[in-house]
Amino acid sequence: MKKIKILFVALSKVHGDYEPLGVECLAGHLEKIFGSAVESKIVRVRTVQEAAMLGELIKERQPSILALSLFFDTLDLVAVVMSQLNRLRKGPFVIFGNVLAGPNTELLLGKYPKAVVAFGNGEFAIQMLVKSLLGRKKICAVPNIAFLKNGEICRTVTEPSPMGTPLRFFLKQTKRNPQGKIYLEASRGCPNQCDFCSQSSSRVEKSRRQLYEEITVLAKSYGGIIQLDFVDDDLFAVPETALRVASVVLQLKREGRLRQEVKIMCSLSVRSLLAINAMTALKALKDAGLDKCFIGIESFSSPQLKRLGKRHSSEEAVTALRLLDKKGIDYDVGFIMTEPETSLDDLLANCHGIRATRSEVAISNPLHQWRALAGTTMCQRLIVDGLVTEHYDPNWLTYDWAYADQRVAEIIRHAKDLESGLALVGAVIKRICRSEEWYQLPTDSMRYIRQCKKDINLLFLDFLEMAADKQKKGEAINKPRDEYAKKAIDFLSQLIDNRGGGVMELYNAAQQALAIKKFSHRHLLLPQDEPKDFIRGS
Repeated sequence: MKKIKILFVALSKVHGDYEPLGVECLAGHLEKIFGSAVESKIVRVRTVQEAAMLGELIKERQPSILALSLFFDTLDLVAVVMSQLNRLRKGPFVIFGNVLAGPNTELLLGKYPKAVVAFGNGEFAIQMLVKSLLGRKKICAVPNIAFLKNGEICRTVTEPSPMGTPLRFFLKQTKRNPQGKIYLEASRGCPNQCDFCSQSSSRVEKSRRQLYEEITVLAKSYGGIIQLDFVDDDLFAVPETALRVASVVLQLKREGRLRQEVKIMCSLSVRSLLAINAMTALKALKDAGLDKCFIGIESFSSPQLKRLGKRHSSEEAVTALRLLDKKGIDYDVGFIMTEPETSLDDLLANCHGIRATRSEVAISNPLHQWRALAGTTMCQRLIVDGLVTEHYDPNWLTYDWAYADQRVAEIIRHAKDLESGLALVGAVIKRICRSEEWYQLPTDSMRYIRQCKKDINLLFLDFLEMAADKQKKGEAINKPRDEYAKKAIDFLSQLIDNRGGGVMELYNAAQQALAIKKFSHRHLLLPQDEPKDFIRGS
């Protein structure tokens, strides 16, 4: 039988030894279907330099298929990789996939007319593409792809795709997971279909047997597992999925295949958490080790929740967080402080809700703004209303937008100036809290980092509330703004004096922030001469 060689390339500017779970699922699926008839290799490309070196690997391995996985902000890397193919006498068949591929079909096929673009989950498409190259299928019979035919874009039939079990190529390279955090999934698809979001509603799930076998192999091969991090859009969307995960983990712990102290993390929504039959699943998952989750609250303002197309009320959001507190489950909160139609009352309601639920640490950034994602219901509505421009950024799939209320625009402009002085420290805190390194820190360092995060977020909340109150009274916010600039400088100075609580990266970030900004309270929040009309989409 003819052997098909596939080179999977995960394009992402995320640095570090991340695991490209998407392409590992594709490679694992092909191994299950075709066995040794398909030979897969996976590489990560994060810089232009790495992209430029890919040509030699392609020349050496001579793959039949070059599968490029496009994460956000990687179109420049795509251009470099594709330029390498022009130097080859005979290049591989190219297929684009992942988040940037489908929405940019016209752009990609316009530049690379011999390529194919996959949309949706890619397992079935890559499986049928292999069959096509083996001579068993015509390209037009491959589902879930788009290609050029006689100068026109041809889209094939959309069919549901199975979920592959990751090949775990990068974990195999090191023989163990040194930090002990494993990413996996039990399902794909989100039924909530919020107006601001672009997640697919098409749902597919792994069987209990698949989960049992996958986690068993992981536990046996990489004994240092500390946490099973389920990356499902909403693990509780179908409570039976959460119950299935809990059942498998509990069984593996009883059998001694998985250590008792292994924890679970997952994402869920307010709507799914408060469903009538969710409590049984929550208890079971808590018994299995659930100690942290991500929950999409987005807002504590009822009018804003309606505009975002969320399917829960502000009261239900509060109830959900208090339920998690009662169950002893830690959480990170997804939040959108502002969008084009945000009012001063929305700002105040959001700040009040964060304080009332004591979510100052759970929210990563209280200044987070809506992203105008192409194709979403909310984006399309606001294009018609004139608040979203036609300026589109294909690297981020977003449009620029403007605030309807210029008082809110002025507040956010000043708040973002304040944020710029703390951005380096904030980015370090966010990265550490979400990384495997978090589990390696001493308890005192964890406590210190959490307090720093709380102090920064409270500074922003105080400023937003002060500015909104003054704007409602018609008062200027310039002088009070300078007082918050001084507080930001004091915070950074204390961080340096405390040597980052023993976390050298935090200490270095504070020093760098002061050096770059040449901080003085006058420079930190020096107002711009002309406010920006539009918020950059990215």
